[in-house]
Amino acid sequence: MKKKAVKLIEYVILIAIPLGVYLFFSEDASREVVRDQKELIVPEVHAVADADRSDRIVAFDEKVFPLIEKVISEAKESIAVSTYTVSQNRIMDLLEEKSGKGVKVSISYGKSKDGYVPSFSRGPVLKKYGLFHSKFIVTDSQNVLVLSANIGSDSRAVNNAVLFRNAPKASEILREEVRDASEGKLPKRCAEGCDTEIGRVFFTPGKACVNIKKELLKAHSGVDGAVYTVTTKNPVITGLKNVLKKKRIPVRLVFDNWKGDGGKVVNAKAARYFTSLGADVRFDNKIFGKDPLFHHKFFVIDEETVILGSLNWTSSGCYRNREIVVINKDRKISEKFSEYFSSIWKD
Repeated sequence: MKKKAVKLIEYVILIAIPLGVYLFFSEDASREVVRDQKELIVPEVHAVADADRSDRIVAFDEKVFPLIEKVISEAKESIAVSTYTVSQNRIMDLLEEKSGKGVKVSISYGKSKDGYVPSFSRGPVLKKYGLFHSKFIVTDSQNVLVLSANIGSDSRAVNNAVLFRNAPKASEILREEVRDASEGKLPKRCAEGCDTEIGRVFFTPGKACVNIKKELLKAHSGVDGAVYTVTTKNPVITGLKNVLKKKRIPVRLVFDNWKGDGGKVVNAKAARYFTSLGADVRFDNKIFGKDPLFHHKFFVIDEETVILGSLNWTSSGCYRNREIVVINKDRKISEKFSEYFSSIWKD
């Protein structure tokens, strides 16, 4: 009987030791993965992603860069990218990898943050006056990802992205934009607006800001807005002013609190202006404990219309820069933006 007990103990030990070693190293590996993930996000940043509709995915904050990677990884034939900044990072490494595997990759960008030049690029787009600032990705001539993020940005920044699958008309317009920009051409494309599967698309300079103003003036129940930079002399601001003074409906705005020369908050003047008109205005550092770069550029109007893209509410954005603006009336998308705004708005 004792011999059986000894053998049983020996058997248990023989199983337990390898299992323990395996679990130890597995746990260590999982910690490494978690650590790497934490380097990409700010813990207190909120996130919303919509996987209910395979043709429409909305992402915020730490969900944005994984969505970018997913879209690029799934591309089989072609990838066209427009962005303000590039840098030697995971996204660019992934694009280089796809290019090396035979996927046709093209990119137009405004500047390199670290001197890196993609192998599939002729270099940055040189714009005589304003910035080349539009941000989007097109894959396989049918999938469009519209971003507020630069692919050369810090992934910890607060951003938004919307993926539109099966959008060939929008895809063609945006692919032509990347092709022309990479060849040094910036024609008047969609200056008056182009109707597509993803909404009405504009490139600036043009009538984008005038049309944003028109959408704002249609508001009847409320306007929520979030933006990185705002100045007080352009059609977007005029639209907000009219909403506040004439319609007297609720307007809630969140601005980044970044500081310019002299250590002054760049958006402080606009914040005071809109507050004087009756808007409820807050800075991102009052909302996010870690105070990340607040890089949004969106409006939600009456929880029905979303205006998104790369445009800050500035005169340069309206009249000088190359920006993309999308006016979208998909209720599913507006609901996600409204939910997100509510999640970051603190009473």
